[in-house]
Amino acid sequence: MSTVRVTVLAEQTKDHPNNPISNESNTDLAHTNQSSVHKPVYLCVDFNGRLGNQMFEFASLLGIARHHGMTPAIPKDSQLRNIFNVNVTDIDKEISSGFTHIGQMRDCAFDPISADFGSNLTMSGYFQSWRYFSNVFPELRKQFTFKDDIVKRARLALESSIQSQHPHFSLENATFVGVHVRRGDFVEAHMIQFGYAVGSEGYLFQAMDHFRSKYKSVMFIVCSNDMEWTKETLPHQVSTFITGQEAEVDMAILSLCNHVIMTVGSYGWWSAWLAGGTTIYQIQQTIPGTDLDKRFNLTDYMLPDWIGMNQNSAAGAH
Repeated sequence: MSTVRVTVLAEQTKDHPNNPISNESNTDLAHTNQSSVHKPVYLCVDFNGRLGNQMFEFASLLGIARHHGMTPAIPKDSQLRNIFNVNVTDIDKEISSGFTHIGQMRDCAFDPISADFGSNLTMSGYFQSWRYFSNVFPELRKQFTFKDDIVKRARLALESSIQSQHPHFSLENATFVGVHVRRGDFVEAHMIQFGYAVGSEGYLFQAMDHFRSKYKSVMFIVCSNDMEWTKETLPHQVSTFITGQEAEVDMAILSLCNHVIMTVGSYGWWSAWLAGGTTIYQIQQTIPGTDLDKRFNLTDYMLPDWIGMNQNSAAGAH
């Protein structure tokens, strides 16, 4: 199935076409009191959470380190090294744990960091804002290229899923739209109380209609951690459901798509960013008035050229 974005993983090494901030200067990044330093200094990170969270942490590590002339370093056994062609310095956890730790004020927002960037530091937190790493978008696309075996598994799973579920679908001139439906633990009572929202049926249909109105032949490639709900909700005649794959393979499949519809969560965010096409997201990412809502800033979290939709209204930029 060579027509299904078979070259997209190679294209990830190119500059992102919508980089909102020049590489030459990024005044949004953390403030520094670093003086002229000639010896190498390390910036490390304590990885927390699963794949999407760790990608934000690494991206922010890279952006802040490059901005301050530091050397980014992560452990040799980091999960990201097993999935992507990450190429930064190795460092022992026992060493980096002894560095001065710096954190962020809010998990899903941009807050300038005040620290001595002339000394070895370790970041602790999620740092989920594109503003921390917009200065390294091109480099980050090279760092976040999938390992060859993951690419092969993703292509095979995508091809076989389309062929088995839609044997008469013509791949010629088709547009493939990835759909990531994040539910799972987000629908549990304690997660709802904390502030996690989930994608609604109304939002998903609006987002799908957006692409069906723009393109003649559309196939939605659907990944979810609640496939039972997703299959009951989305139209089967235009959807291919991906099941039985590991998280990194699902993400690679979504990255092969021309465009992406995300609901909530960091996993969907990175799947959309890697795909590099049009991204539609649900504006209500958190439940108003909750603890998570207080730690979240939509414009810091979502890229300016992505399209936000309310759950029950037409598309609109945030």
